[in-house]
Amino acid sequence: IDNHVTLNCKDLSETFEKITFPSLNVATRSLHDFLTLCFNALNFVQWQYVDTEVEQLCKSIFTPNSWIYTTNVKEALTKACNLGMLRISCEKGIFVVSRSI
Repeated sequence: IDNHVTLNCKDLSETFEKITFPSLNVATRSLHDFLTLCFNALNFVQWQYVDTEVEQLCKSIFTPNSWIYTTNVKEALTKACNLGMLRISCEKGIFVVSRSI
């Protein structure tokens, strides 16, 4: 009898560091716009908000004159999460955006 168990606790987010997020020119963007750009850069994942309250929050946070240098998707999503005090989890293969507090 083998008493060893192996767990693989990985999801698609482990690849986010390897995917380039292009630089963005200066513009006024909502947090929702920025999240949409981040997830569009992935083009192979589904995402959603945990509820309409979080969605409305992200649509109401605007960053005038926002821009970003070329980076990776992980770093871009980290910036988005910091701005909105959000967290992103993977549930049944779908990335879910929710509040971190």
